[in-house]
Amino acid sequence: MSFVIPTGAFEHVTPLGATPPAAGYYAVKITKVENNQRDKAHTRRIHCQFENGFSMFEFLHCAYDEEGNPYPGLEMKQVRGRLAALMSILFSLGYTKDQLMSGEVGTETLLYGTNGGRKAYVEFIPGQKGVQGSYSTIRRFVSEAVFNANKDKEYANPHAVTTKTASAATNNGVRAPAPAGHALPSPAQGLIR
Repeated sequence: MSFVIPTGAFEHVTPLGATPPAAGYYAVKITKVENNQRDKAHTRRIHCQFENGFSMFEFLHCAYDEEGNPYPGLEMKQVRGRLAALMSILFSLGYTKDQLMSGEVGTETLLYGTNGGRKAYVEFIPGQKGVQGSYSTIRRFVSEAVFNANKDKEYANPHAVTTKTASAATNNGVRAPAPAGHALPSPAQGLIR
């Protein structure tokens, strides 16, 4: 007995065991834009797939609905901010402002399968291993030029403990005791006039 898997069936599937890559700059395919029931009406999940098969999603907060109308209740500065965030993704995909001004922009503009095979470029930070609630994140979408300038450089580990953070952690943020011969004022002294 045999089976047949249709063309494209593997497009949105991640291999079992695909782990997040190390922190750095990567080219990704946007494979799906999802309107999840659990998210706010104006929020979409953008699913990104890395070359090693690892997939994740980031949130996109939209300014306009499916008919091209602004979402009610948004102030103009919120609309501009959401458009600026979307424009960062579109520039990462290689679109120019002239291209964006000359036609409608929709889901198809983002998707690898319908945008002519364009990949986005991201600055990626993996979640901390063994830390519950630590998720991988796309810090930002970048241009192809920024990607090419940084892809081979060693990326600073965002989770590394430095001496500055280590000293703050060991004393729990409390200041060191006053030097000998210097008394601290009583806590109430600053309240009494």
